[in-house]
Amino acid sequence: MEPPQPRQNGISSLGILLIFLLVPVSFYWRHDLFFLWDDWTELDLMARNPFWAYLTIPNGEIFFPFFHLIFFGLITVFHDHYSFLVLINCLAAGFVAFLFYVFLKRHWSVQCSLVFSLLYAGAAVYQAIAWNVFYLSYILSLGFFLIALILTDSYLRSSSLYTRRECFSAGRSGSSPSARCI
Repeated sequence: MEPPQPRQNGISSLGILLIFLLVPVSFYWRHDLFFLWDDWTELDLMARNPFWAYLTIPNGEIFFPFFHLIFFGLITVFHDHYSFLVLINCLAAGFVAFLFYVFLKRHWSVQCSLVFSLLYAGAAVYQAIAWNVFYLSYILSLGFFLIALILTDSYLRSSSLYTRRECFSAGRSGSSPSARCI
């Protein structure tokens, strides 16, 4: 049996994730909210159009059938229980703050990354994003962007990239590439 992995500064990654999930929930979750602003527009589009037409209708100048599918699913499951929908927004925003922390931790110290990510979790998630279920699309987009940044950073730090750099520089300098390059 392997010994457990040591924690970083006494807090595990799961503990940090829970902190990030709790910050937006404690700041912005309310049980007495009801559909706001753009949510009514989406509900109207859903009510007036068949399912496949609703998926392909742009909202303003934005075309996002993937989010329409998610919004339709959320409304189908939770109906008019808006507090659950706001809770999902808050939890998603907390998860995005955790992804921000993971990315920053690759470049800065753990303490500095934690402070900036907590500031993001408390300040960047303002009530319009948390209280509009429709804005889950923006939270998801930012989450996908941060995942792409983390994956790109992992790729750039991998040894295969350094091997390719060595091959490229060996070929340009006129020397023959090593056997590893072929």
